[in-house]
Amino acid sequence: MNRLKKAKAVKLSRSALETLAIIAYRQPIIRPEIEEIRSVDSGWVLRTLLEKGLIRIVTRRDIPGRPIVYGTTKAFLELFNLNTLSDLPTLKEIEPPQVLEAMQKGELRSIHPEGAPPDEASTGRTVGD
Repeated sequence: MNRLKKAKAVKLSRSALETLAIIAYRQPIIRPEIEEIRSVDSGWVLRTLLEKGLIRIVTRRDIPGRPIVYGTTKAFLELFNLNTLSDLPTLKEIEPPQVLEAMQKGELRSIHPEGAPPDEASTGRTVGD
């Protein structure tokens, strides 16, 4: 029986891992919320994660457009060797201490690529504002 349950190697891109983490921590979640966090279109990544069986369609939200609501699957838990979602590490366990301090002080309002602060072009502010 164990021979039949051999684990397949699952290769995930950085964008797929990022999207999967967002879904795992924020579920149930809809695509526009994922895209707001990531700031990029996530359609193809969601499709890939669905095909790999790591996420599932939970339901549709009862708002205009009836967007699909996503959640993780048992295969997700098995892949990451988790018993339940509560076994996921907390933010304090995965964030470097300086990032947590900055978040607590209100210096970081959102996550930026590579942990970089927003530049002037993205905020519309100039140095010294």
